[in-house]
Amino acid sequence: MEMKDLEQINRILQDHERRLTLIEKGKTNVKVKSGKKSLSKHII
Repeated sequence: MEMKDLEQINRILQDHERRLTLIEKGKTNVKVKSGKKSLSKHII
């Protein structure tokens, strides 16, 4: 992978982090949390 690709992935992940935080603040959702963990595993 090139650095540009990694930077893009980082931006996308940060976007997801922000959205997930908003969702979790609005309503606690276990599925979202587990989805977040599995998403991290796939990329790393």
